[in-house]
Amino acid sequence: MKKIALIVSGLLISTVGFAGIGQDTGKTTCHIYHKNKLLKSLTCSYDRAEGAGGTYAFRTGDYKIPGFGVMNTSFSVDGYDSNGRGTGTTVTLNDEPAIRRYRLPSNKKIVSNTYAETHDALECYLSKKSQWEICT
Repeated sequence: MKKIALIVSGLLISTVGFAGIGQDTGKTTCHIYHKNKLLKSLTCSYDRAEGAGGTYAFRTGDYKIPGFGVMNTSFSVDGYDSNGRGTGTTVTLNDEPAIRRYRLPSNKKIVSNTYAETHDALECYLSKKSQWEICT
């Protein structure tokens, strides 16, 4: 996935003129849910890439999770309104359509996007099809 993200990034740089691209690797805590039930919270490693420019932005991540394999997340914004809010978003988890939502770090309750903008919150990707969810 890292190679694909880099190739796509290179193509987008040459055609769109990106304002910035970043890549990040490390370890974090992954919270794995299935059908809204927390199965496990454990240390996982990740490779992430993100970039933005013009009217497009993206973020991808590969999370290597012991006992679960690799979970891939992606989020892209294809345009912005006059208030700077993203329009035309695409979200996936393991290449399945997904929703991006937020949970409180303390009790894992779901909170609104507005709340998450100003408070500490876990970013989550929930597959609409398989009902797997990863929060980091």
